[in-house]
Amino acid sequence: MNRGLTPARWIGLLLLVQMGVGPLVNFGLLGPALSAPPGFLQSAAAHARDIQVATLLLLVGSACSVTVSLVFLSIAPISARAFAWAFVVIAVVGLAAAVLEGAAIRAMLALSQAFHDAGATDTRVIEPLRITLRALRSAAHYTQILLGGMGYVALFLGLLRARLVPRMLAGAGAVASALLVAAALGPLLGGRIVMSLLTPMGLCLLALAGWLIVRGVTSPGFASREVQG
Repeated sequence: MNRGLTPARWIGLLLLVQMGVGPLVNFGLLGPALSAPPGFLQSAAAHARDIQVATLLLLVGSACSVTVSLVFLSIAPISARAFAWAFVVIAVVGLAAAVLEGAAIRAMLALSQAFHDAGATDTRVIEPLRITLRALRSAAHYTQILLGGMGYVALFLGLLRARLVPRMLAGAGAVASALLVAAALGPLLGGRIVMSLLTPMGLCLLALAGWLIVRGVTSPGFASREVQG
């Protein structure tokens, strides 16, 4: 039995990294800077370093997704190749969305710094720009979540189609991914995100990562390809 870092284990480890980066960026680093009262215009400048680190980690998280998709594509059985290719395409588009979100966040930081440097107290003068930047960041952020959900749908369906992991795990992951897509569509369509729809995705990704790291995959043909790689 190969105990090294097989492709399946790489996928599991990268999923864990991605799961850690997301909350750290959105709640740990950007939360106090962009979401805490009285708003990013007054708060972001004081958290400049956190914001700069967060924009880099955004790219790291998306790069993990692209890497996972490429690793999966490189070893996916023929029966799962269509899903693997779909995952690659979606992950690359998701990386572009992460770049756009990072640019929007840096623009928000620049506006906050200019506001503080000018000693301004009246936000009405730059209110249109503030609203525009916040809307741009939100659109890019929820688009990235939407694409992430779509990518996970492709991944779990590929795993299910090729029977690489237990059917219950792959099926639950596909359903959780669909719920993630539905959650992201809410804000993009003018509604609000339902946070409870995100929980199943986290649990399924954690279960998948643990399974791949500990057990690998269940397909003999796939396992032999891992060993050869």
